[in-house]
Amino acid sequence: MARTIEPHSPITVAVATIGLASFMLWGFLFLFIVSAQQGAATAVFADRLVFSVGYVAILLFAAFFAHVVVPLKAEQNLPFLVLAIVGIIGAGFANLAPGVTLHLEIIGALVAGLEYGWQLVYWSELFGYVKSRCAAFCFACSFVVVAVGCPLLFQLPYVAQVVITCILAVASPCCFAVGARIITGLDTYKSSERRIKKVKMREMRPRPPWVASEVFAIIKQPLLTAMLYSFIFSMVDIEYGQLGFWALGFGLLGIYLLVVIHFFSHRDVVRFTYRVSLLGMALGLIVLPYNTQIGDIFVAFAYCTALVLIIITLCEIAYRFETSVVGLSGFTFGGALMASVVGKLVGALVIGQLAHYDPITTLLASIALAMLVAYMVFGRADGGFVFEFTLDDTPSGDSNEAAPFDDEARRRDPHDVEVSRAILQEAVNRRCELVAAQFGLTNREREVLEHIMHGDSIQEAAEALYISPGTVKTHINHIYKKTGVDTRNELKKLVNSAR
Repeated sequence: MARTIEPHSPITVAVATIGLASFMLWGFLFLFIVSAQQGAATAVFADRLVFSVGYVAILLFAAFFAHVVVPLKAEQNLPFLVLAIVGIIGAGFANLAPGVTLHLEIIGALVAGLEYGWQLVYWSELFGYVKSRCAAFCFACSFVVVAVGCPLLFQLPYVAQVVITCILAVASPCCFAVGARIITGLDTYKSSERRIKKVKMREMRPRPPWVASEVFAIIKQPLLTAMLYSFIFSMVDIEYGQLGFWALGFGLLGIYLLVVIHFFSHRDVVRFTYRVSLLGMALGLIVLPYNTQIGDIFVAFAYCTALVLIIITLCEIAYRFETSVVGLSGFTFGGALMASVVGKLVGALVIGQLAHYDPITTLLASIALAMLVAYMVFGRADGGFVFEFTLDDTPSGDSNEAAPFDDEARRRDPHDVEVSRAILQEAVNRRCELVAAQFGLTNREREVLEHIMHGDSIQEAAEALYISPGTVKTHINHIYKKTGVDTRNELKKLVNSAR
């Protein structure tokens, strides 16, 4: 039976908590540094916007070029990390060069944003090899550390803050390296070769993600939810966001997750958490015009909840379909952060146009609340987060083996691990049948096509069909001629476009 990291393993929790907390803390501290460097609101806005742009750029790179960067290795992070350290120091001590202060800060924010996005991709991939409940537990612990650490770090002397930011930026990838070493010692990591092959052959992403396979279809609705939360959070942050209260919102979520994971059943926890986030966002927007601190805490709580639910969804996809989540995490978090950038611009535009209008706070909060209510009315009740925490030790198995269904109810249960794999396999086989009918493939050619689409090698297909590898190659050549394609990737694109 496949083993996974237990959520309460002391080594796992310690490594993941330190790494994730370092990751989030250096981001908070860097934004605090560039905000404290000068008092001009326009310059602060430019620094944060450029940081977000760098963040988005590297995530979109991961989304579109996952087949290039997978498998992730610790040493791949080194060039980005060096750039980030240079950027942190440059932005932190930009005041020593009065003539180019803003330029140094913007360049520093850009390279720091690139590294921040790159580290997020690394952590997403790492947690793709563990159960989602374990990931949620580790994130919860790190959120509590962030809530405690941020107020303390913000009180340190300025030079110490710059130095600690550099140290934390290095600590996060170091913990990732240790975590990756722990993961590779587990039986579940044996599926890594198959995951990498799927990414390299673009089996799970044969076309651009917004029109592609079933795996990306799963993430579309959660992405819309996260984009809405990111847009609202960034829009209201322009007027009254405070980093210290963001951190408290993260800490509140950490405590909530620890309570939920420990005391409640996994069934419907994700849906319930999504509804709690809706309530938190609504309360935050209502309170914001009257008490910005409490409003900030609730809005940050809701925003971070959406991102954690995305992480849980990615973990479940990786576990159920045995695929790398580098492309998926780049696509989802990149999309959410693009919405965040747009939210910053919209918030700045509203403030700029209505600077003479006193109750801007009420206006921004009202706009955001109206958007949230509209989404609650017309959107899905679960926000698209269809997966629950995985608690059992169901073996990964082979993705090509159809899952046995005990009854019709289990067949329709999207939370069942083997069922969700079978659903994906059935969808692929259905498209193969459409292509076979359209181009006049024989039954044997259709069977060979199905094995190709599931990522099997020629030898694996031959063993499954009880024929020789040479016969498989002959059938593949016949398929190429009948469909008019020249490569396996072109054939995959053809099958995935079948409707």
